[in-house]
Amino acid sequence: MDRAAYEVGQATVLVETAAAIKVKVGEYEYWVPKSVLHDDSEVWGARDGRNEGKLIVQAWWAEKEGLEG
Repeated sequence: MDRAAYEVGQATVLVETAAAIKVKVGEYEYWVPKSVLHDDSEVWGARDGRNEGKLIVQAWWAEKEGLEG
């Protein structure tokens, strides 16, 4: 599995489910599956208290979602 990272930006968790987090990055909101969060991400979810920080996801997912420029 490719574990290359892509930094989406400074994010705030708005909503959390068992499988995903809804984050706000700038003026945009994204649903991000927890399974694509990179180990280096500072944002994981509201339940563990890590609800603000750099959102880092796996690069393949960022590319699939059109986040990579």
